[in-house]
Amino acid sequence: MASRHRDADGRELTPQLADVELLNIIRPAAAVSWFVTHAAHALHRWPHHR
Repeated sequence: MASRHRDADGRELTPQLADVELLNIIRPAAAVSWFVTHAAHALHRWPHHR
């Protein structure tokens, strides 16, 4: 995926830049999953707040 991506000039990304791009995808996904998990847990624990 990120390891085969090319920049605007058609050159392959360096391994370091591919790592950064991959982390740019993983970090927000992890943050959203934490929020959704905790919100679901809170709604399950306190159903009167639904």
